[in-house]
Amino acid sequence: MFVAPAPILFKPLLSNEELKKVNGKVRGLNQLLKNPKMNREELQDSITALKINLSAMLFFGPLPYNEELDKQMKIGISMTSLLENFIIRVALKGDSIEKAKEDLKKSHI
Repeated sequence: MFVAPAPILFKPLLSNEELKKVNGKVRGLNQLLKNPKMNREELQDSITALKINLSAMLFFGPLPYNEELDKQMKIGISMTSLLENFIIRVALKGDSIEKAKEDLKKSHI
């Protein structure tokens, strides 16, 4: 008689709750991209970087936890936060690119 082995349980890099939040951020970004203010040329690099970060979080989040991936994930989360703040300040609040960059540098030094 054969017995199936028990599934191997592991702690994922991001919890299901955290992955749901990232999915929500992706949905929010997709809605925000419908806003004509998001078409500004100077925002396109930041928008692309944000999309890449969110996609990477969704891809690597379910993988088994290890210290190196966790370190990289924390850097990605921090960068995502900076990009979100920058895009919101410029596209929605109407701040200039230079002012938004300067304020973000001051707040994250």
